[in-house]
Amino acid sequence: WLQLRAEVGRRELALAAKGASRIEDLQRWGMPMPRHYIFIDELAAVIAQNALASSALTMVATRGRSLGMHLVLATQSAQSVPRAMMTNLRTRIALAEADPIDLAQLNLKRPPATEPVPAGWAWGWFQNPGSSSTQFIFPIGAVF
Repeated sequence: WLQLRAEVGRRELALAAKGASRIEDLQRWGMPMPRHYIFIDELAAVIAQNALASSALTMVATRGRSLGMHLVLATQSAQSVPRAMMTNLRTRIALAEADPIDLAQLNLKRPPATEPVPAGWAWGWFQNPGSSSTQFIFPIGAVF
C-alpha cells in the first residue's frame, strides 16, 4: 500500500517536471508513460484487513486517473466502500440480485425487467457518470 501511494507521488512529480497535468499530455509529446491497472477482488475484506489499503486506494481513485492509474474493484457490498472512493469510481456495475441499498449507494436505478432471462443467465446494470443505467444479461454457469 505504501508502494501504491509512492507511485502516485512519483507520477505526479514526473508529470510536473515535464509541465504536464495528465498522462495524455506526455503521450501527445512522444514521452509515453505506462498505465497501471490495479485489480482488487473482495474490496470490503481488503479494507477491513489493512488500515493502509483504504487511504491508498482512495488516493488512486481521486488522483490516479490523470496519472494513468486505474482501479477495477469488486465487492459483495458497497456499504464498506469509503465515500471519497465511491464518488470517484466513474463506471459502476451491479450484477445479479444486487441489494437495493447497494444499488442506491452506487447511484444505480434498477429498471423494470422487460423480458425473462434464459436459464443460466442473470441481469446486470451498468452506468457511466451522468447517464442512466443500462441493463444487460450475462451467463452464470451456462455451457456454450
